[in-house]
Amino acid sequence: MNSRSKFPRRVRIHGGECGAVARALHHETKSLSLSAVVEKVFSTTNERKSMSKKTFFKRIALTAIAALGFGMLSVTSSNAIVTAHSLTIDAATDAIKLGESATATLTHSFVNLTDANDSVTLRAVVTSANASQAGTIMMSVVDSYTSTANSGASADSPKYGFGSAPGTNAVGTLLTSNYADTRDSMTIAPSTSAVRTQGSSIQLKLYNPTAAGTYVVTVFTTTSDAGAAPVSSTPSVTWTVTVTAPDKTAHSSSTVTLRTGDGVLSDGVEGVDSSTLYNAYDAAATDTAPEATIIVNQKSAISTNTAQESFTVTIVGEAWVTASTVALRPTAGNGVKVLTFAYPTAGTPVAVDIWST
Repeated sequence: MNSRSKFPRRVRIHGGECGAVARALHHETKSLSLSAVVEKVFSTTNERKSMSKKTFFKRIALTAIAALGFGMLSVTSSNAIVTAHSLTIDAATDAIKLGESATATLTHSFVNLTDANDSVTLRAVVTSANASQAGTIMMSVVDSYTSTANSGASADSPKYGFGSAPGTNAVGTLLTSNYADTRDSMTIAPSTSAVRTQGSSIQLKLYNPTAAGTYVVTVFTTTSDAGAAPVSSTPSVTWTVTVTAPDKTAHSSSTVTLRTGDGVLSDGVEGVDSSTLYNAYDAAATDTAPEATIIVNQKSAISTNTAQESFTVTIVGEAWVTASTVALRPTAGNGVKVLTFAYPTAGTPVAVDIWST
């Protein structure tokens, strides 16, 4: 320690231990270097993972923005060809008897924004399950008006057409229906581009439903520009019609009238003590015309005659009875004294012939 030698201070190893120590030092150095490398690799990998995640989320965001952008590019602006569009009905419900027709009034108006090619189509559809028994839907114009209300139609009234073709009627002429066929849709168009406000009062009729039930009629609207394909629009209205079976019971106002010979109701009333009628009863059994005619006229309690009851005619004495539709005189082989008439046509008197035996 106290040596004044100028040799540098280092460890000198001699002999067989020199190789072992050198190898140990080399191993330690290599281990420390490997740890540093591994740590650096792990750090680099984690950094890459973190950057990858950030890039991934950025890619998702960019993709979403791109998709949104494409979606926005694919949306076409919708130009309203009509505005202030209004459709109302005078009554949401109606009730009728079978054999009658229900009528409602639609009030329709709109303002055309571009030109006279703008049009609106009203279509009435039976949307209930019993549509096949609904009879026929009819539409017709009962009044027409523009910015100045008119009674009937004027030169600047809208043009109308059944179906999807407007303008099939002359301008200033109301569109009517004779109920010859289905008129369940109507198209309204301006007469000129100068007239903006279009208005109509339209009769909607459910004509002669064939069965009792509840029928829901919905009136839909579509719009079109210059003959383009119609586009579903609003508004719409719903009309519910309840149809009930008619009263078939014969009321006390029903009549049974007796006529001499092959008489009809307009021949006048024969009294039961009339000598003419008595002589007819005493006629010969070989007469080729009936001795008397009974006319049965059923009436119901309502104004529309729907009475339709079956009835039976019974003859007591020397006579036979037939329906007036039988032209030949009955004989002993086919003459009857009791005859039943099953559910005659409502509102139609039934004639019964009486023959002497």
